[in-house]
Amino acid sequence: MRQQKSTLLTFLLFTSFLPLTLFAQGPDCSEALVICNSGAQDFNPAGPGSNDFANGSNNDGCLSGEHQSAWYYFEFQDNMPPNSMISFVINPNAGPGQDYDFAIFGPDVSCDNLGSPFRCSYAGSACGFCPQTGLGNGTSDVSEGAGGDGFVSTMTVQPGQGFFLLIDNFISSSTGFQLTWGGNAAPFLDCTANPNCNLMVNAGPDMTICAGSSSIFQLQGSAFGATPSAVYTWTGTDGADIYITNPFSPNPQVILPPNYSGGPITYTLTVVDGYCMESNTVVINFGAGPVVNISGDLTICNGQNTVLTATGVGIVNYQWSGGGGSRSITSVA
Repeated sequence: MRQQKSTLLTFLLFTSFLPLTLFAQGPDCSEALVICNSGAQDFNPAGPGSNDFANGSNNDGCLSGEHQSAWYYFEFQDNMPPNSMISFVINPNAGPGQDYDFAIFGPDVSCDNLGSPFRCSYAGSACGFCPQTGLGNGTSDVSEGAGGDGFVSTMTVQPGQGFFLLIDNFISSSTGFQLTWGGNAAPFLDCTANPNCNLMVNAGPDMTICAGSSSIFQLQGSAFGATPSAVYTWTGTDGADIYITNPFSPNPQVILPPNYSGGPITYTLTVVDGYCMESNTVVINFGAGPVVNISGDLTICNGQNTVLTATGVGIVNYQWSGGGGSRSITSVA
């Protein structure tokens, strides 16, 4: 008899690098827990939560929906070698007789457009490798039903790719399982991944400021997809935070001291919006001041006109002004 549970439990996550810590475990794709380490980890799915496959863009593949399920997300760091391999083993804590199914969606999909599983195993409690299931063990198939052996093929993955993993305890035994990762991609699992955030942060274009002068300019930060409650924070390298008038504004002024002679400054804009956090940087460079040249002196009589010509290096705008007495300059070039 299939059983549904609506209570969200917690579980203990232990890795060889992290202390024993209490984490919330999500029964829905939108609450997917980020897999943060390749060491052995203990989980206990609570699901099923809402039906993630009610959306027509999401196909459960070889599975038969969700029973006592949990969703996870794993992503690979950008510095991982291309064409790396990932595998894992799901080892039920209760031993023989357990029935854990799983499906992997990706790469780089969203919860409202998962598509069909990239890997899928619905093997049954009497499968060849049962009670263990997972990726690897020399298998070559990518999807299997009730007659399968519990394992499907390892995955070749690329830097930056991310995948959703649904693990379903079909018989709802509530005993949990241990998840262990393998392959040369395992050390590159990205703990900073945040799959369900659509936040895009832009700190604005890089700028060049004239050195040796007192400069006031405005940072041009923005965050696409941010809610009104989003928190903006600017930080700067080498203590340059102190020049920001309001580090919690998206577009604060920066007031540099007279004759500032430091090197380039990198300002980082970090936006926190609920569980989402994204950052972006802008570089402030310092160049030489402009050099202006005006063509030779002229003598003209009252009532006559002449043309003044200025050239220079590093000039963006020119503005002429007149001297005292009866002299006036009416042209701007």
